[in-house]
Amino acid sequence: MRGYAVHHKSKLYNDVRADLYKNDPYVWFSPYLWSFCHLNQNPRIELGMKVLWLSKTDGTFVCDLVFVVKEAVPFTDAVKRYMPLDDDLAELHFRPGMQYHAAQLAKPNATTYIADMDRSYIPHPAVAIEHDVDAVRLRENPRAKKLAIAWARPSVPLRIEAINELEAIVRDRAEARITGALGLASVSRGQLSPLK
Repeated sequence: MRGYAVHHKSKLYNDVRADLYKNDPYVWFSPYLWSFCHLNQNPRIELGMKVLWLSKTDGTFVCDLVFVVKEAVPFTDAVKRYMPLDDDLAELHFRPGMQYHAAQLAKPNATTYIADMDRSYIPHPAVAIEHDVDAVRLRENPRAKKLAIAWARPSVPLRIEAINELEAIVRDRAEARITGALGLASVSRGQLSPLK
């Protein structure tokens, strides 16, 4: 199954890279939720699809989240289901999203994607993967631009046929993976698991 590489901004929280604004994709709650970022660009998301979230650090793109889609629900249903469960989720994910993405959410197909928490994880430390993504994209399309060019300006999700190959690289290079929700002050709520 094909998947996507998606550009977002992140920063370090106790040596773990995560969403810069703590809002989307929201990894501070389990399950991880993706409701706003890049969805106005209408990527063709399928259940079971892997989405590699990449941010730039020290001049190179790194993968700091592997998000595997388990479920897609209308945004209004996600609000009803999850918003009452966690104050931080309400304040840092749903409310800012509703404020800044009102036009997107007014569309009848506004969707929240829910992560498969058995297969989604935060690679730790974040895995440098820019050259691997460039190589795979060039193999799939000889005219593909390198990430440094394709994502020099506001970016679009990049559909990749060999997403499983790239996810395997992330999995092999990560020293550990974090499963479950990050804590806002630490990673204590998530489980840090060494890879074997």
